Amino acid sequence: MSLIRHFTTRSQFRTAVRFRWVVMASLLFAILAAYWTYFDIATLQLMRPDVLRGDIRRMLKLSEFFAHGMSVVVVMWATWVMTPQYRRHLVRLVMCVVWPPLVVHGIKTFVVRLRPTSYLDQQLVPHYPTSILETWQGFVFGGQWNVVYQSQSFPSAHAAMVWGFAIAMCWLFPKGKYLFICLACLSSFQRIVFQAHWPSDVFAAIAVAILIAGGLVQNWGLGYLLGKFEGGETK
Repeated sequence: MSLIRHFTTRSQFRTAVRFRWVVMASLLFAILAAYWTYFDIATLQLMRPDVLRGDIRRMLKLSEFFAHGMSVVVVMWATWVMTPQYRRHLVRLVMCVVWPPLVVHGIKTFVVRLRPTSYLDQQLVPHYPTSILETWQGFVFGGQWNVVYQSQSFPSAHAAMVWGFAIAMCWLFPKGKYLFICLACLSSFQRIVFQAHWPSDVFAAIAVAILIAGGLVQNWGLGYLLGKFEGGETK
């Protein structure tokens, strides 16, 4: 059976990955996140400034913009101005961008994991972890939420947002899907290279984004209601 099926939104024909493939992709990244925790320290040690430097490192640093809220505002503004026929689709785009990081921030408030940058400050953490288990500080309960930046490593909110954004843009502008995926990969890699997150944090965030944003671009449930808002039936 084909991976891609055609469905009718309330405004036009579009293509969408079958939801079972969305679930499978999300599950795959969740498993990858769990598996990669064993390689987090080794992977991060390969991202030293003397290894990735010059224009490559500069490009990665600049790619953070695509995982920033300002980039969403710029793209939405450009879409509003240049493609007025897609203006009603911006509601779906905003939901794909906002919901994944909100869910991730909800996880962050209960899961305590030190960021790699925490180990760069010896006053905060005296030594680099010898085991990945040292980075996990457990869970917080009893109303004492985890709101400290240094301990909110898992998962990555930047990665969740940029992948939700990429999925929505792939749905809205399918011809640019490779561009959007490439930018999402660069932005996610940037979070690892500059030691804002462990690799497993990024994989976990991608799993959340794929599941939520992938569900929102379907033509049933909430996606169907969004389709009604986006326009009339296309015959």
